[in-house]
Amino acid sequence: MIHLNSQAKGPLLDRTLESFLVNTEGVIFRYLFIMKKISQVKRQSKNNL
Repeated sequence: MIHLNSQAKGPLLDRTLESFLVNTEGVIFRYLFIMKKISQVKRQSKNNL
């Protein structure tokens, strides 16, 4: 009985999890990109001193 219930919820949970992961992946990628840019700018400003 429990197995049937979890199976019924499965696809919805999978879709929610999938969209969450896709969104999180985008956020993490953007965050890393921004951090990389910041470190490049910091390095450039050190070189200019």
